[in-house]
Amino acid sequence: MFSQTRGSETGGIRKRFYKNECLALMRSMYLGALMVILVSPVSWVFPQQTTSTPDALPSARKQFDYGKQLLEEGKFAQATAVFKELVQTIPNSPLLYNLLGFCDLKQGHTDEAVVHFQKATELKSDYKAAHNNLGGIYLMQGRNQEAIQEFSAVIRTDPKDAQAFYNLARAELATNNHEAGLDHLRTAHDLSPGNASMALALARLYLEQGKKELGRPIAQTLTAARLPDASADLEAGKLLLDYGLEDPAQDRFRSALKANPKFQEILYPLATDYFKKQNYKVALLLLETLKPAMQTSAIWHELTGYSYFKLGKAAEAVQELQKAMDRDPRNQEFVLELAEVFVTHNNATAAITLMETAAKAFPHSSRIWFGLGTAYLAEQHHSSAEAALKKSLELDPKLDLAYVLLGQSYKEAGSWDQLLATAQKLIDLGPNNPTGYYYKALALQLASTSKVDDAEIEALLRKSLALGNAEAEPHYELAKLLARQGRKQDALFEMQKIVQAHPDFSPAYYHLSRLYRERGELEKSQQAQKTREKIRENERDKVMKRMIVEIRQRPDHLDHEGAKDAKRR
Repeated sequence: MFSQTRGSETGGIRKRFYKNECLALMRSMYLGALMVILVSPVSWVFPQQTTSTPDALPSARKQFDYGKQLLEEGKFAQATAVFKELVQTIPNSPLLYNLLGFCDLKQGHTDEAVVHFQKATELKSDYKAAHNNLGGIYLMQGRNQEAIQEFSAVIRTDPKDAQAFYNLARAELATNNHEAGLDHLRTAHDLSPGNASMALALARLYLEQGKKELGRPIAQTLTAARLPDASADLEAGKLLLDYGLEDPAQDRFRSALKANPKFQEILYPLATDYFKKQNYKVALLLLETLKPAMQTSAIWHELTGYSYFKLGKAAEAVQELQKAMDRDPRNQEFVLELAEVFVTHNNATAAITLMETAAKAFPHSSRIWFGLGTAYLAEQHHSSAEAALKKSLELDPKLDLAYVLLGQSYKEAGSWDQLLATAQKLIDLGPNNPTGYYYKALALQLASTSKVDDAEIEALLRKSLALGNAEAEPHYELAKLLARQGRKQDALFEMQKIVQAHPDFSPAYYHLSRLYRERGELEKSQQAQKTREKIRENERDKVMKRMIVEIRQRPDHLDHEGAKDAKRR
């Protein structure tokens, strides 16, 4: 395993690889030592030239068997004493030094372990177990070049040892030798294709080196592979997510949680990370995996509901967000999210009912009054929207979004004098707010108290655009102004830019249709008109939805409850 997190920084491979493999390394050293005990030739332990009397060999064998029994029982200090006494009789036994090193390591005596493993390799240069154990210690200590030498020695002795290639790859990756690390990890996998840990490591490395297509077939083998423990299931789940294999990933996560419920402490932050990145499909998958343990959490219901909403499942979204509100009725965020769902799905009546109730519960929240104004405006209740938005501004005079939406209401109602006044307030409040200049340019053309000045209007529109106005409307007004001035080619160019950047903005298609017709391009004119008719119904709803989203991102400056809610998010 390379990682317990989803990070993709190549520079982090070494730390993740080292951290996650330490326990597995200890296990492999233990098993390796036992294997040598059971199958090693007698001459390894009892060289003939070291026995001084005929009775010495049977006595040494009995002592060795006793030491082996203590080791297998985990009595490492007692086993050490037995092997140290035995090594006085048999000083040239590589196995005894390997066992002493292993016992040292189990007791935390790393320096002594290194000395004993080194002695074992001196006595027998091709002693795999001792080289592996020594390399493992070097790797854990960050002595990676020395680890490479030890694992290379194992491979020289046994070129078919998949574990040795795996360990060598770990050491090479720890020195940022990615090419050699990948090559040797690939060799390890080829030698042992059924080893799930090696497959997991190789698929992760391919992913982190940008070779996803090479890693995908290996990752797919992990969907049904038998993994050694719950941690491996967890890592496999993360890897499968990164390869887009979501259903098998969920199976792995469920298996990991069943074996170790504490893994929810890892999966929940992972879910919120995907949520913040707006990957709602994966966020929902992870949240559903956590459902049995988190059904009492208001935030869990909120995240689940909003993920459903972004995936187009309105009924499920409403149900979950209402549960979130039931569990934490003082959280304004939940109210605003539910209002967003209603407005987006053309249920302004429900949004109004929700926000009117919320305004009673949070009478001092500028964000709630703003949300109520948005709901009223979605239903075209302009006077009610105006009252709610003005109340929002009373509570927070610096809430520029309220002026933006108030201007939208005046624009829709054709209240041009009020729009002009609101535009000026918006400019005064935020000189770098592009919407104020757009509103003022629009109002100057129609307000009863103003004189039309094309130069001033054009300057205001260009100012709005220069400040980064990403909306279609200022471009559209500029294009219309150019057309009125007879600058038809410039107007056509502006209209074409609008439909490229905003393909769902229907008014631009209307004027494009006219401009094309004037140029004699009748087919283009007809196509522009047909496009306009298809998309004009949905535009207004999108504006209302955007307003709800933006106010959710603003803290309520004068409502401490709202500020706390925002901070929690």
